[in-house]
Amino acid sequence: MSHDHEHHTEEDLKQELEHHDEWFRHSADEPSHMEAHGTINSVFIIGYLALTIAIVFIIAVGVLQYVKSSQRELRTVTEDAIPRGRYFGPGTGETGAQAVAGWQKELGEWAWVEQGSVAQVPIEVAMDRIVEQYNN
Repeated sequence: MSHDHEHHTEEDLKQELEHHDEWFRHSADEPSHMEAHGTINSVFIIGYLALTIAIVFIIAVGVLQYVKSSQRELRTVTEDAIPRGRYFGPGTGETGAQAVAGWQKELGEWAWVEQGSVAQVPIEVAMDRIVEQYNN
């Protein structure tokens, strides 16, 4: 393997290093390293952290309140939109078994959904008609 870079003598490297390090060095008449670069203000750091924590807490509480109010609003809208007679559970006076029996009965009945325009067909009849359409 060959390298195409310039060869430096040990003296060249020492001079380059000393020149580079002069910026970082402190003379004896300068204050200590930490004093020369400033002190750490612990009150500022603690205050900044406390403020950051407070802001995060306030944002979290705001988001939580927004989510809770959205859930309440959704529940209210949903409760108004659901026809209660077709569902069972608290407040309906109907048990699960009663609801299933009612649904089974509805699936087997002929009825008008909208008088004269939309009819409910028993599920068995509807399935047979769909199969006939696919077979033809």
